[in-house]
Amino acid sequence: MLEWATRNISNSGKYQMILGNHEDMAINWIKKYLKNKETAGFSEYGIEQVLKNNDSFYDGYLKLLLYFLEKRPLYKYVDIFGVNFLLVHAYAPDKDRMKEIENGAEINMIDRNYFLWERVNSDENYSDKDTILIHGHTPTLLCDKNTPIYSNNVINIDTGSVFRYSGYNGRLTAIKLEDLQEFTV
Repeated sequence: MLEWATRNISNSGKYQMILGNHEDMAINWIKKYLKNKETAGFSEYGIEQVLKNNDSFYDGYLKLLLYFLEKRPLYKYVDIFGVNFLLVHAYAPDKDRMKEIENGAEINMIDRNYFLWERVNSDENYSDKDTILIHGHTPTLLCDKNTPIYSNNVINIDTGSVFRYSGYNGRLTAIKLEDLQEFTV
């Protein structure tokens, strides 16, 4: 899957992605590994043995993966038929701060926390009333739902696919922006 992603995903093509907290953790881990071969934190994935047996190959692969991940944006504005969408992993700074960022202000650690880690309530409003914010990261299962939650100008599409094999009815959901049609597996 990662090989397909690195060949097909771009910031402006047919397949796009925004950075999430797990990708951010992978960036940090790859940097530590490449610096001092530290595998702590990823032993549960069985990666230690793979890296020990194929050290030079995986160093090159990890450098390419790091480059790919570091090029992914933390957010993306999309205009569909005059409707403004803000796509993020977790949430976004308020309207005024987003304008500053769009005008070139540096993304600081507080901003990164919003984009990657913030958890929001199911009845949240986004401060920019002219924009529909679409996010994940906070499973709708926390609200006893396995469908997207539409609240004012915020849509949470994290329907808990990570919990599918933990006894919950989690699903993977995508939304077609042109008509808000949901696709679920």
